[in-house]
This record gives sequence, C-alpha cells and structure tokens, in this order.
Amino acid sequence: LDGIVVSSEFLANIDMNDVESFEVLKDAASAAIYGSEGSNGVILITTKSGKAGKTKFSYQAYTGFKDAHGSDDYKKSVAEWAKIEQAATGTLSGETLYAQLLVATTGVDRDWQDVFFDGGTVTSHSFSARGGTEDTKFSASLRALHDEGVVITDDYKLYTGNIKLDTKLGEKVKFGLRATPSYTSQRRLPTSIHNPTRQSPWLPIYHTEETLQFINRDVYPDVGVGDYFYENHLVNLDLDNDGNTERPRTSGDSNPYAQYVEREHYEFNTKLFGSTYVSYELLDGLTAKTSLGVTLEHRKRTRYDGTLHHASGNSRAAYYLANRSRTRLINDNTLNYSTNFGGDHDLNLLAGMTIQQRKSEESIMTGGGFSNDLLKNFQGATLIDNPTEINTELKKVGYFARVNYAYKDKYLVNASFRRDGSSVFGVDSKYGNFP
Repeated sequence: LDGIVVSSEFLANIDMNDVESFEVLKDAASAAIYGSEGSNGVILITTKSGKAGKTKFSYQAYTGFKDAHGSDDYKKSVAEWAKIEQAATGTLSGETLYAQLLVATTGVDRDWQDVFFDGGTVTSHSFSARGGTEDTKFSASLRALHDEGVVITDDYKLYTGNIKLDTKLGEKVKFGLRATPSYTSQRRLPTSIHNPTRQSPWLPIYHTEETLQFINRDVYPDVGVGDYFYENHLVNLDLDNDGNTERPRTSGDSNPYAQYVEREHYEFNTKLFGSTYVSYELLDGLTAKTSLGVTLEHRKRTRYDGTLHHASGNSRAAYYLANRSRTRLINDNTLNYSTNFGGDHDLNLLAGMTIQQRKSEESIMTGGGFSNDLLKNFQGATLIDNPTEINTELKKVGYFARVNYAYKDKYLVNASFRRDGSSVFGVDSKYGNFP
C-alpha cells in the first residue's frame, strides 16, 4: 500500500474511491522482490494524490437494498412430508401425524428462510479533498459505511479515513507521509445459517395458548405463553395406535430463532496504518530513499450466550472475550539509479535492504454460571475459566536488487534477487534466497 507492506486484512478498510491503481505480481516476480512474503503473489495498491491547482472536493453517497434468494431445497411443508412418506410407505408415522396435529392447531407450517433472511439496506458516504501546489500536494478523505446484511442479526459498520502528503524540501529532498485509520464493528452470525433454515416447519418460535395443551407438565410445569418452544416440551402421544408414544423431532432439539437472537457475537477492529519517507537525489539519476511504516491493530471479540440461548431448554449462559493486539514496523532503505543512453536504451538499477519486526499479543477468557442477562460480562459470571494468553514476535531482514533494461520500449529484460533472514527460519538455515 503506497510502497509499504501491509497484511491483506487492510483491503477491507480501504475506500475504493481513494485507489489510483492496482498491480498484481505473481510467481517469480513477487518472490524475487518481496521474498518469502510474496510467495503467494503481491498486490500493489497506489492511492490517489493531490494535484497542483485549485483544491477539488468530492462527495459520493449511495443506498441499496439487499435480500437473499431462498433455496427450494429447504421449502418442505408438513403436507409435503406426509405426501412423500405416504407414497413411500403407504402409511403415516406417529411423528408425522403429530406434526399435522400441531399445524392444524397452531397454523404454523413455515419456511424458516422467511424468518432468518429479512434483508437489509447498505448505505455509504465518502468525502474527499485533494489539491496542492507544484511543491506540495495533499489528499484527505473520509468514509462511513453501514451494511445491515441479509440475516436477522447481521450488522456491519465501517469508518475510515486517509491522509496523504507529498512535498519538496528544496531541489533534491522529498518528504511524504500517509495515515489510514479505520474502525469497524460487526455483529457476527451466531452459527452457520444451514442448520436453522433446515429446521422442522411445524416448530413454533414461542409458546401460545394453542400449544400449552401439548406440554409435558410432569417435566415442564412452569413453561407458559411467550416462552421459547422446544421439541422436548411436547408430551409423547400414540397417534398411529401402534402402542408406542412419540413426538415429532427437530434437528438438535433446539429452537433456531433463540439460538440466533439470544447469542450476541460482536467483533470490533481498530486499525492504523502510517508511513513516512524521505528521498534525496545524490547525483543526476541516483536517488537514496528511506521509509518507515507502522501498522497497529486491535481486535476485540465478544460473545454472550444468554440464559435463553440453549438447546433442550437447559440454560448454558456464557461469556467469551478475546483481545488481540498486533504491531508491525518496517523500514526500507533503497538506492535507485535510472538513466537513458543512446536514446534507445533505458536502464534502471535498484538495491536496498528492509527490516521488519512484528509482535502479537492475544488473550482469551470465558465465564459461565449466569443467573440472568442483566450483566453481559464477567461481572455477571460466577465461574471463570483459566485465561489463555499467546504472545509471538517475528523479526526479518532482507536484501534485494533488481535490474530493468528496455530497448526502444519494445524489448524488456528484468532480473531480480532477494535474500531474506527470519527469526522463524530453522537454526541452520536462517536465510533464504529468492532469485
């Protein structure tokens, strides 16, 4: 990103309105220039810069609507079940007869996709200002995005900015800086959407006056109207007169709606990418440049399973907290020489070294034993599991060189070489070569 290596995670925080160009390096080209980090390819992103002249302001906004097209594979009503079973066996099981009785009593014979895919809006606002003089150019932008997603608990918000400044400090010295802060908050999906959308169509979300007659009061004397409906609440009946009592079954004996809305799963990300450079023209065509890039990331994940988020009606309320902080420092130092001779020959030589340091600190804690949902954190927990902490550090150094030759802009020759040393390499092989 503007000459400094960042992780692919930063792509989600870049406003595409700020991008000037993309370039993709693959195979040997990326490995030779970027070493081990470029083994899977490299994307070069250049953001827009200001231009000399009057400052230009830009504002862009859009609003859209999104929805999910349900799959017919999940659209099986109780009547369709019964038809398939009747054709296959010539009779209906007690479970199917029970399901038909529930549908006739409650009127519930739903496609769960209609419950979970509620659609949503997406709204974006972008503002930028770019301008400058012949010696100093600047660019600044802000963006806000809100995406409600297509699932009932889906929600994503992004706030990001970008500042870019380039200036000449005399005839031979150039200076520049970049800063890209961002913040995102997201309510993540509690679980895969596959399981809840394939639940039994006869299953009500809540108990109503009509469902009370089917409750097994010997086991669930306190279940009433407004409580979440679970299959195991049902009393067993012998509706097919085979001498065995039974009840219709669901997948996992769960209430899919409760498992979604009663689990609050959030992720918050705060990121800052900053870089600065100084270049000095030593001789005609020969330039020395040093740059420093800093990447700061903090991610917080929380998950609260409420007292009503449970299978089989048994509470298992719990709170999960994970914090991760990452820092990356990278310093590049290069010498670049460009010349043209004879009018038809262009030659570019590049040599340099890079130093990197990365640190990561992560902690994870879980708690349980919640009696209510008033405090959705460790203050409400009576049990705290042993916390986990993971700290890692990586150091790298690299040396690289590249030669580009062009004849009449028609015939091109390129040769590159890089040598990397890393603290994660083996003791006997601390360095690797990437020609």
